Amino acid sequence: MVVTLHSVALLFQLVGACLVIREIRSAGLSFSRLRSQLGEAECLKEKQRADIRRAGGATCSPAPGHRVDAAPRIADMIGPGATLENQAVRDFVQSERPRSWIQKWLGVTLVIMGAVVAYAANVLGTV
Repeated sequence: MVVTLHSVALLFQLVGACLVIREIRSAGLSFSRLRSQLGEAECLKEKQRADIRRAGGATCSPAPGHRVDAAPRIADMIGPGATLENQAVRDFVQSERPRSWIQKWLGVTLVIMGAVVAYAANVLGTV
């Protein structure tokens, strides 16, 4: 009986650990993909800023006698870089949204159950 409980505990812990590792890897890959896409978006925005400056710049005067370079703000709000940045954030949020409570917590629950069953097996083994 004790050997069976130890085997069940080991099985719970191994399956739970695999599920937890899969969840962590998935989150890591999503984060890496986000960083990569945000880097691409920043490159596109920098290129757009340079193009705006080369074309004569974009300035605005919020008050008489003051000039402000608007190229960085324009590149941050519109253009291919801003679009890619928004899409990257949307994709990241969608990939991080848990599909269900069971999928999110099953691995952790199995690891804890395995520890409880192993403890019970140890207690029964000493009796």
